[in-house]
Formats: sequence, structure tokens, C-alpha cells
Amino acid sequence: MNIKNDENQSELFLDDKEFEKTMRKNRRRAIIKNVVITGSALIALYGGLSFGNKYWLSERLTKEDNATGVWLSITEPNIEHHASFYNWNSFSADATHEYSKKIGERVIPWESLTGHYNLIYSEKEPSNWINHYNEKRKNWEIFNSQNGQRELIFYHPQVQYKQVPNDLNLLDEIGSNKYVEYALSFDRPYSIVELQNLLDKQNTEWLWIDTESDKEINSLNQQELKEVEGSFNRGNIYGYPYNSQNDWQSPELFIDMLKSPDFYGDYADKAKEILTKLKKDNPKLNPEKVKIIGAVITGTPDELKKYQSKEFIKASSLGATIDKY
Repeated sequence: MNIKNDENQSELFLDDKEFEKTMRKNRRRAIIKNVVITGSALIALYGGLSFGNKYWLSERLTKEDNATGVWLSITEPNIEHHASFYNWNSFSADATHEYSKKIGERVIPWESLTGHYNLIYSEKEPSNWINHYNEKRKNWEIFNSQNGQRELIFYHPQVQYKQVPNDLNLLDEIGSNKYVEYALSFDRPYSIVELQNLLDKQNTEWLWIDTESDKEINSLNQQELKEVEGSFNRGNIYGYPYNSQNDWQSPELFIDMLKSPDFYGDYADKAKEILTKLKKDNPKLNPEKVKIIGAVITGTPDELKKYQSKEFIKASSLGATIDKY
């Protein structure tokens, strides 16, 4: 009897061991299954978030590129967006933006700026300039920090400067095998009709529109302007590109660009502010009443000598120069 009970207990013990073994296997399988399911879900979630983020970031960058392109035409005289290169990460993008100038038949790489973008914010490297006092000519010059070329400097007709440059005189010293760029600042505001008799459209690249308020001008005139203070440079002036070889391009282009549907956020706010200033003296925004106070011209020294000693030019600032060949 005892032997039989011992056998039954042994069988029960073996059954318990098999049961535990089976349970351990099942637990391992369940754990592995859960790990696989959880891992797959996380991978799918990460992939979905990454894809969705890249899609929406791409949409945002397209929107920003469109707005920046229009804004560049308005506030960066004779500078074009050449190309952008993006390095996409999981939830952000790093970019390199390249800009250039065309002078005559030559293109000058102007600057390369980096940017970092995600869905929350964007960060873009600013342009860098170098201010240099020219002892020989007794005035200040601004140079691009990347290519060493001169930056254009403009002078408002209503601002009282101690002195302004007359760089058109340098044309007699510049070789005929060069293309040159100049910023012309006028002695007073002119309409587009008046300018047709003063400028050669073959050399005109960009027109500077007066968007300064009386308060801003009075503030500048109350200061003792030294060095390059009170002058205007790209980024703080507004105008429009002139790229027609046949007909004079109306300031209506400038007005239309300010109303561009591509503008949003800070761009839209600034454009609205400029339109408000224009409407003060021109409520109906009549293009023929828009005040033009400067221009960017390019060409060979011989082509631009016709502007020397012209009374309508208050100041002239030499910009980029490059060999013809």
C-alpha cells in the first residue's frame, strides 16, 4: 500500500514539475510576445511621428521659403536666393542657404547662412559685416565678412549727414575690364515717371522706396551722426527689383509684394506696417505717387560714368566689383 502511495506521489510530483516547466515556457513566450508587440508598436509610433514631423516640417519650410523669397526681394537690394540644402534629422532639419548677386554677366556668391528648424521654432544665422574706416578717403566702408566685397550703403535725402560719399568718382580709377555695382541715394524723392528721364533702365537693378516716418527722420536728425550712423543698408531699407529691359517697372510691383499671401507672422506684420506708412501721404496707394529715393545700378565703368556729377544724386556708394572674365 505504501509503495503504491509513493508511486502516486512521485507521479504527482512529476506532473507538478512538468506543469511548472510548461508555465515557465508560457511566461517566457508571453514576455517575448509582449516585448515584440511593444517594440513593434514603439517602432511604428516612432516611424509615424518621424514621418509626420518631416511632412509638417517640410510644409512649414516651404511656407517659410516662399515668404523669405518675397521678403528678400523687398529688403535685400540686388541679392538673390541661389539655393538651399537640407539635412533632415528625425524631428528637425539643418539647412544651408546660399545667396548670390548678378553684376553684368557675372554671378558673385554672396553669402552662405545656416539654419536650424523644427516644428516649434526656427533659428537662422544672421549676416555678418565688417565696418572699416578708409583713412585715404576719410569715410567708413562696410564689407561682407564672407567674400570681402563691399556692402551697399544708402543715405536718406531728409537726413542731415556730416558727409556722404561720392564713390562715382572712383570710376576713373577702376579698370574697364570690370563690372561694378553702386548704390545711388537721391537728393529728394522722385516718382517713377520722373526717374524715367534720370536713370538708364539698362543699368537699373533695384529701386529704394521711402518708407521712413517723419518721427524716424526727426529722430535721426536730432542725433550727432558719426561714422556710418544714420545710413541705410540691406535689411533696413525697402524697395523692389527692377528687371525689365523694355518697360519701366511700376512701384505697383512693390505694393503687390507687400500684399503677398505668402507673408505670415512677423513678415505680415512688417508688410502691414510699411503699407500703413505709404498710405499716410498716398491713401489710395497710387503707384505714380510712391516716393523713390535711391537705386542700385550695375554695369561697366564706362557705362556708369554718365551718372557722375548728376545733381539728383546726393550720395553714391561703391558695392561689389568683379572682373568681366
